[in-house]
Amino acid sequence: MMNKKEIILGITMGNNKGNLFGSENDAILFYNLFYSFYLKEHSDIVWLEPKILLNKQVTINNLLNLIDNTSITKLIIYFSGHGYRKRLKFFNENITNDKFFNSINQKIKNIDEIILILDCCYSGSFFIDKKYEKIRNIKYLTACNKNQKSNEGLVNFNKKYFIHKNPQKIKKLNNIIIGIFSFNLFKLLKNKNMYNPNKWSSINNSIIWKQIEKIANQTFTIFS
Repeated sequence: MMNKKEIILGITMGNNKGNLFGSENDAILFYNLFYSFYLKEHSDIVWLEPKILLNKQVTINNLLNLIDNTSITKLIIYFSGHGYRKRLKFFNENITNDKFFNSINQKIKNIDEIILILDCCYSGSFFIDKKYEKIRNIKYLTACNKNQKSNEGLVNFNKKYFIHKNPQKIKKLNNIIIGIFSFNLFKLLKNKNMYNPNKWSSINNSIIWKQIEKIANQTFTIFS
């Protein structure tokens, strides 16, 4: 008897607000990654066409509408924007970790796992030690621990990274502002063709995180 394929939906969210300039580009970057996974056929996984919410679109209701009545086994949510202790800054409100998962739990069918990728300050604090009825497991990939801030940087625009949707470039320059964590996580997943999220935990061993920790004082953390 053949094993059923996993069905994955990826949703990326980027909210440029206040003193942030790269969150929109972060979400577009990961949208491109998930879209490249969607276009290829895999023996063990089916990626659905990814969804993206930017700036004013980043609301809990818009997120819930994207997953309403969706039959999937794994949901991957990427968020870049402002973060506070145990809260994310959506466009119109701050969302606590419990409200975030409880809202999804009420909207979604039974699901094997949610993977939450967070590029925001204090992102490690979003971890919650609580069980939800329809969510069997939650895994977190965070840009920093509960006491640290995440950082943006300036990189050269590489069209190969943005085949399906373009970022916001700095006028008259071939540069984009992007999250340090997001950019390096993206490159690891893309260069290693890690379309299977079950293998993402292994990237924690990459030497790049030690370098980022030393330079930017932010520690890549995985919780599950």
